[in-house]
Amino acid sequence: MTTEKPLENQIDLEIYNKYPFFKIKYLLIFPVFFTLGLLFNYPILEQLDNLLKKTLIASAPCGIKYDRLDYGLFPPQLQIKRPIISANCLSSAQDLILTDLNILFGLPSFTPMGLNFLLQTSLHKVPVNIHYILGINEHILKIDSLKIKSESVHRILGEEYYKGEFELTSLINFTPPKTLLMKSLLKSKDFELKSFNWKDIEIPSMIINNFVLKFELNEKHVVHLNDLILGDVGSPIALNLKGKIFLDLDNFSNTGLDLNGEFKLADQLIKSFSILNLFLDQLEVKDGYYMANITGSLAAPVFK
Repeated sequence: MTTEKPLENQIDLEIYNKYPFFKIKYLLIFPVFFTLGLLFNYPILEQLDNLLKKTLIASAPCGIKYDRLDYGLFPPQLQIKRPIISANCLSSAQDLILTDLNILFGLPSFTPMGLNFLLQTSLHKVPVNIHYILGINEHILKIDSLKIKSESVHRILGEEYYKGEFELTSLINFTPPKTLLMKSLLKSKDFELKSFNWKDIEIPSMIINNFVLKFELNEKHVVHLNDLILGDVGSPIALNLKGKIFLDLDNFSNTGLDLNGEFKLADQLIKSFSILNLFLDQLEVKDGYYMANITGSLAAPVFK
């Protein structure tokens, strides 16, 4: 019996089966050991820690502090331990302390071209997930159906005349150094106004339930109010507003208003505040709703 002898210029594939290194599973393990070797032999974490401290902590007066920086491998992520947002960033007297902030690495983004991250933390025991794209010329934040309790909003904005649970969906596009674009939708099904004083008038608490705020912010600091909806048929107040808000970032109380809409008040509410009749008598009524145009500023709105 004769055996075929391989030609000199013919590759004998059997020799590769003798070396397991060439098998795919070993090739897949190689990047893991390469990453481990890089982490343990090159101070990447220390370099990132120094970079974060320069950009976050040093950004006075609105600095963000944290205890330490760590990392995880499965899945690959950076872990910012106990981040603290300074009260100077918020309308609050106290710093805002978050649970650990995990930064997970995703697949590269192509629109726009850049790196893709998932930011994970929690606020008042509510999970917070934010998609972040670090592009070449722009930064994009995507928030999808984030649940927010009113207690968390109070800590950020400092106002406590409402309560309820909100759901936020938002797309934020920032192009350095100053261009900021935003599209947001904020809604609630259990919105309630607490009693408060407005121009020496004591406003009672009211269960509104339905709340919808949909708006867009352009590069000229103009807010296009697509919808502001309060209440429904059974609520003490039902309101629907649209229009524009011209932000004054230097003096927010001078922010300009150009809003149009309609509202309806429950009979009991009108009877409780007879002074409202002086204002309501000036407005057009259509199908039981008062037509209104709001101009002026936040500090001195003009109703007509």
